[in-house]
Amino acid sequence: LEERLASQISRVQQQSERSRDASVKSLDNKLSNIEMIQPNVNRKLAELSGNCKGLSEEMQSQIRRVDQMDARLWEWRHKLDEEIRMKFTELENAHQQVASLVRVTGASNDDVLNRFNQRLSRLESLFDEKDAIHDDLSHSVIDMHSRLLQME
Repeated sequence: LEERLASQISRVQQQSERSRDASVKSLDNKLSNIEMIQPNVNRKLAELSGNCKGLSEEMQSQIRRVDQMDARLWEWRHKLDEEIRMKFTELENAHQQVASLVRVTGASNDDVLNRFNQRLSRLESLFDEKDAIHDDLSHSVIDMHSRLLQME
């Protein structure tokens, strides 16, 4: 029984060694494959790292360009707002000057029109007076003419 037990233990140990050897061999193969792939992985990692760095630098460059463009746009808009404000102020002043000139001209025209109306009224009254005198003279001349005719 001891021999059998010893032989079974010996078989189990041999199987265990074979299994361990097979596992170690499998691990060695996998490790060899990993070691062979490692330079490619390192190269790809370096390439990806370089790509990320390049993209980061490009992104920073784009951000700076956008910031510069934004600053120029803000400056341009501020300048445009100021120019529009100045033009509007000039236009408002010109409008006030024109409105004042129109009021002054209107008042002046009203004064001139009133003076012309007064002169016209005086002329009409003088004309009426002269017309009345003319009528009287005309009647007097006709009367005198008729008396002269009667005397003849």
